[in-house]
Amino acid sequence: MVVACVTATMIILLSAFNGIEELVDGLYNKFDPDITISSNEGKVLFDDSLDLASIAKINGVLYISSVIEETAIISKGDSNKSLCKLIGIDTTYVKLSGIKENVVYGTYSLHEAGENFVIPGAGIAGDLGLQLRNGESENLRIYAPIRGKKISISHKKALRDEVVSTSGAFSINAEMDVKYVVSTLSFARRMFDYEGQSSYIGIEVVDENDSEEVRDEIKRLIGEDFLVKTRREKNPLVYETNATEKKAVFLILVFVLIIAVFNGMASLTMLVLEKQRDVSVLKSMGATWPFIKRIFILEGALINIIGAAVGTVLGLSLCLAQQKFGLLRLHGTVVDFYPIKIDGVDITVVISTVIFIGVIATYFMVNYLVKKLKETSAV
Repeated sequence: MVVACVTATMIILLSAFNGIEELVDGLYNKFDPDITISSNEGKVLFDDSLDLASIAKINGVLYISSVIEETAIISKGDSNKSLCKLIGIDTTYVKLSGIKENVVYGTYSLHEAGENFVIPGAGIAGDLGLQLRNGESENLRIYAPIRGKKISISHKKALRDEVVSTSGAFSINAEMDVKYVVSTLSFARRMFDYEGQSSYIGIEVVDENDSEEVRDEIKRLIGEDFLVKTRREKNPLVYETNATEKKAVFLILVFVLIIAVFNGMASLTMLVLEKQRDVSVLKSMGATWPFIKRIFILEGALINIIGAAVGTVLGLSLCLAQQKFGLLRLHGTVVDFYPIKIDGVDITVVISTVIFIGVIATYFMVNYLVKKLKETSAV
């Protein structure tokens, strides 16, 4: 029973970490491309410095988009100001991100009838006191640093500003909602004086699992003058933290499992002691000590295998129930219930670990007990 409980706990916790990783990846997938190409030196790269046509022909590449991402100041009136990342995107970027589907107030529109619009994150909209819930539009002033100008007390000498209207607000997660303001690529290039330049090139791949292979192909094509990163490499802390925590929890549970298995050996000890008379009968019938030892090892291994099987069924049942019914609910977050993702590799590792530790513990315990029985019978 103890082995079954530990096995179920390991499966549930590992599935929970997988669910969190999938959730985080999904959130970043709504904003960050699968692969980005940026300059190895400096903040921007010239679009004509890359052979985008050849990159587009690489097997697995689906979309290519130019992106501007720079720090700006956004304000409503003279008092409400907020620092933000102005991200200028083209029409292709909409295809490789989920930004359009995450507009919660107003509509997704960045350019209409010759007029540019911006879409701030819901957090920025709240900080500025924007009233966008009824689809209303508000005028904002955006300040961007003028390239080549020194810092001055007067912002007019150091900053370029322009009034632009909002078409809505997006919401992805708390971090992005208070950080980004989305505009057209042409508007961002004009504000930052980045004509013919981009902060990075975003690439969407056909299958996200092939991102590393596509990245390597791009590196071979464009050389070492550019940084080519997958989404995971661009946001390493987010993914590595979850992976490290998952490994730490697994190791802790392995130690708990070892303790549980050796505690469970008490029942095996009682079994061996109760079977002393049966052992004597077997010896009188010509059974050897190695044969008797194998009987007890197989019995102990069977106990652990049954415990692992029961724990696996229990753990998977609870995971599936959480996926289907959302038993553990979350409030005030981007999801309604705790995310769970069952991974076959994790299940295999858990079952193998439980059985391996159980068999090893059984082997040493039976060896010790049979040795004592031999000494007793010799006396």
